[in-house]
Amino acid sequence: MKLALVDGQRRGALPKLVGECIYCGSAMIAKCGDVYAHHWAHKSRQECDPWWENETEWHRGWKNQFPLSWQEVVHRAQDGEKHIADVQTEDDWFIEFQHSRIRPEERVAREAFYGKLVWVVDGRLRPTYEESFHKALGAAVAPIRQLPSLGRFRQLKGHLLEQWAGRKVHVLLDFGGASPLWWLLPLRGIQGRWIMPMCRADFIQAIGPVKLRGDKDFGVAADRYIGMLKEFELMEQQANNARSRAIEPLAIPRTRHRRR
Repeated sequence: MKLALVDGQRRGALPKLVGECIYCGSAMIAKCGDVYAHHWAHKSRQECDPWWENETEWHRGWKNQFPLSWQEVVHRAQDGEKHIADVQTEDDWFIEFQHSRIRPEERVAREAFYGKLVWVVDGRLRPTYEESFHKALGAAVAPIRQLPSLGRFRQLKGHLLEQWAGRKVHVLLDFGGASPLWWLLPLRGIQGRWIMPMCRADFIQAIGPVKLRGDKDFGVAADRYIGMLKEFELMEQQANNARSRAIEPLAIPRTRHRRR
């Protein structure tokens, strides 16, 4: 973990510090070597939050994009269940940074627990992930002329799309470097799954502190896109239904004769 309680205050790991776990209250020791980023570890092998995964430099880099008070927040549900969110924003968006593979049942449980959730998924976990993703992306269609960057997958091929497209929450695929994030919208489209690129700086600003968002707001933009896509799909479906009911121009209508 990045943070622990030291004299009741959330602090990062420093040499010789001793703290308490923000989740379970057990003793934590500071790990401050030269190979890995400074972090806290449980003094004994005690089971803590079962959803927690070992933190990588990728996790740390993402967390550091947000205020310290938003990081590693213990969120409690009304029924008493609690978990450590990677990031909780001031308007109660939860962001989970997922580097390792995750069991489907755990993914579903996290989505149900947090509700207003954004997954940021490390697309470089396996060398083949990015290659297969971009191959599938090349076959995606852009049916809305006004938004040529908005694509739709007819078929989901490759691990990332099979696992993450069509979720009920927002998913952003991160391939690192200067490449954009790829936003998988939480809409089970009638004829496919929707995706669009997003500049990582824009995402960080749009979901970051409200006073720094300017004209960007992730929640507002998400609602606008989803509403637009639902309207587009409805019109598309109505057009398809109309074509299926079209009368053949040379067909002779059958008439019923009255009996005299």
